Amino acid sequence: MENYFQDTSAANKLFVEAVQLSKSARNIEAVVWEDVLRKLNKIIENYPASELAVKLISGQNTGNISLESVRLSVKMSREEALRETGADQDAQSQFDLGTEYLPGNSIISDEAEAAKWFHKAADNNHTEAQFCLGIMYHMGNGVPKDLAESLKWFNKAADMNYADAQLNLGIMHANGDGVPKNDNEAFKWCLKAAEQGLSEAQYNLGHMYAGGRGVLPNEAEAINWYQKAAEQGHMDAKNYLKKIKAEQSKRLS
Repeated sequence: MENYFQDTSAANKLFVEAVQLSKSARNIEAVVWEDVLRKLNKIIENYPASELAVKLISGQNTGNISLESVRLSVKMSREEALRETGADQDAQSQFDLGTEYLPGNSIISDEAEAAKWFHKAADNNHTEAQFCLGIMYHMGNGVPKDLAESLKWFNKAADMNYADAQLNLGIMHANGDGVPKNDNEAFKWCLKAAEQGLSEAQYNLGHMYAGGRGVLPNEAEAINWYQKAAEQGHMDAKNYLKKIKAEQSKRLS
């Protein structure tokens, strides 16, 4: 399948330039509008999925074109490309399109659309999409805030050994965020994420061993996990190691 989604930042830049030109094209010589169409046609050459967008935009007069019409056209062209290739049923393609709608990724930023495509991918067992839905439901981005739904999707991703989801589950259980506070569950999930090398999980695990949360206090284990996180550049872990060493020096003096 031809990939229509690679290097979309270049296509987005061309669309933005075309829209900016269209604003100055109103009531001005036609040569400016021709420049708009020239840029849009350049998009067709490099991004076949944008052809529908260009047809829609070029059919409007210069006084009506707007950034919103461009956004709608881009949205339609990308989804049309998926349908034409049958990729709209493919989990990875669904996830990729969802990321296109996230803020900062393109001129068609729309978190509700992102959530829609992440749902499709997540229902097709795409682990990262499940994790993203967990984040969106936890924050209320693109969907109503719903901690039960957040927990559900984090659990699905965590069961597939997705470390970030495991860490988030650990934090939710540690804080009683959407679930009854449970240090044993928090420790279990943080340990799973830490064993996969996630520095933030290693740092949190150090705290749990240091404070005896969900596990018996064990300074040696706390130092061990702080050290692992520090070796990955985790600054808070480095600071805690310094603090522990200072306390050890005091005890020996």
